[in-house]
Amino acid sequence: MADEHAATEICRYVLSRLFDSIEPAKPAGFKALASCVPGEEHELGVEIVGSICGSRAGSLQRCRSTPLEDILKALADFRPQVAFFSQPSLPTCRRRVPW
Repeated sequence: MADEHAATEICRYVLSRLFDSIEPAKPAGFKALASCVPGEEHELGVEIVGSICGSRAGSLQRCRSTPLEDILKALADFRPQVAFFSQPSLPTCRRRVPW
């Protein structure tokens, strides 16, 4: 477990250095949501998508290990044009989303 956390922090550091070296793109003006699904604690994918998408989005909302009801509320309230979800196991993601 400690090795996993160390590897994640190394990846975060390398990615932050990489993103610092790239000139930010002009915002395209879209709204995006990036979230981990309930029970997903591995946030690195959402952070990467958020960093890449956030530089292009006019507005970005990020959520971490968020209860399904809160994700649905964020989708309804924020109304993003695009949404990204980190899900480790597709069989647990069978509930239909009403949108």
